[in-house]
Amino acid sequence: MFKGYLAFYYGWTDKEISDLPIHKAREYFDAMEVITARESLEKLSVSDYGNSKKSGRDKIFKHFSKRANPIHMQKQMSFEDFAKAMKNG
Repeated sequence: MFKGYLAFYYGWTDKEISDLPIHKAREYFDAMEVITARESLEKLSVSDYGNSKKSGRDKIFKHFSKRANPIHMQKQMSFEDFAKAMKNG
């Protein structure tokens, strides 16, 4: 199952996986689990967005806004400003 997960997730062949030292393969497997769990948490946040209070929506928006834009490009924008920009755009 271990090799199957690595092959599916990373698109590697059996030989590519077999050529990896076991500790490296394990690092990639652990990273895969972390990435997958983070993606699931993000999906949960987004799916609950409409049911959240304003403060919760602002927190989710700020979180994804920071992650989507590198530090040097970040411009703080409220959710209301974002919604207005989307209506006008």
